[in-house]
Amino acid sequence: MFFPQLAVSAVLLLGGVGVVSAERYVASLPNIMGLGVAVLVVYMLARNFISRDGDVDRTTYFAKVLAYIGVVVALELVVAIAERHVPATEWAKVYWHVGWGNRNNISTYLLFTAPMCLYLALKNQRYSVLYLLLGAFQYICLVMTFSRGGILFGFIALVVGGVLLVLLSENKKHQLISIAIVLGAVLVFYLSCMKGVHDVLNSLRSRGTGLSGRESLYAEAMRVFKDNPFQGNGLGYVGGRGLFGDAVQMYWFHSTFSQVLACMGVLGLVAYAYNYGVKMWLLVKNIFNPFNLFVVVVFLGFEGYSMMDTGTFIPGGYPLIVIILMCLVEMFTSTTEVIAKDKESMKALFKRDKRKESAKDEITNEGMANVDAKIVIEDAEETDDVNVNLANDENRQNSKTNSL
Repeated sequence: MFFPQLAVSAVLLLGGVGVVSAERYVASLPNIMGLGVAVLVVYMLARNFISRDGDVDRTTYFAKVLAYIGVVVALELVVAIAERHVPATEWAKVYWHVGWGNRNNISTYLLFTAPMCLYLALKNQRYSVLYLLLGAFQYICLVMTFSRGGILFGFIALVVGGVLLVLLSENKKHQLISIAIVLGAVLVFYLSCMKGVHDVLNSLRSRGTGLSGRESLYAEAMRVFKDNPFQGNGLGYVGGRGLFGDAVQMYWFHSTFSQVLACMGVLGLVAYAYNYGVKMWLLVKNIFNPFNLFVVVVFLGFEGYSMMDTGTFIPGGYPLIVIILMCLVEMFTSTTEVIAKDKESMKALFKRDKRKESAKDEITNEGMANVDAKIVIEDAEETDDVNVNLANDENRQNSKTNSL
């Protein structure tokens, strides 16, 4: 991922050069560095200092880190809601904020963290109920953010992750029981808070399905691209309205594609296509590895939602999580030895499932035949016993006759 991230860093620096004012370009440098060079530095540090030695599974360790971050973020949301004392019927009119971010930022974090709870339930089936409960809590809080795009792509990720959880489990019966227990707990919660849940859902429905003005931003991005198609207007672009002066702030187009198009032009499209292409190649290269599959689930949620929000262009947490995930994939799941091992493990898993199905079919199809055969044998044994007894009686009778 070094060269793909280097390419992104370069186009971020080149975007808008000679187009925006020097003042605005300098004001945008913290964002440019935070999205480009800083991410590259973190990647290099991770590659050099994450050890391959020892018994600790680094992918599982980082999945736990994300799961626990999700718990903290979800609890922050619960506290923020509790402090506002707003009736559930009025939630659509309130913009939840927890200090460091709004409801869209909260939902973006949960799109990273909730799927990792499902991955941990797969990796440690002994505690699968616990991890599934943590995941359920985070998905419920995702709905409570009222971020419609986050809820939509979170639901897609949940469905795909749930299917993978069942398919990849070595003990499917145990996993299904765990899922049933968690669904039962969710049902109990629903029944005990039925009116409140209905009020929340009705309030969420009242937000509608519109784009909240984003369509005008997308149209503006296309106009900006047409004006400067080669390198765009840069992250220093302020929308022609002078909203920020020399403040360190970004004019978000609320879409990864639109942001790249307007701010970096054709150069940006090429660099980001290269970056995403390498990510997908690393993940698909070892599609047999469960961690890779659940990183794909994470990206379904995060990247999908970022196509209608600001996720990929918020410096800090999100790009750093993405680069660390990809670093772990690169280091621990994409080597030739690991690919071969995971491929054999996956084959063995599905072979074992097929053998179980075959065994069930044999029991179903041959069970009665086996029972019938057993009955015939038992009948034959009983017939032989009767014949022997009759023969003995006849011999005794003959002996008595001879003696007389």
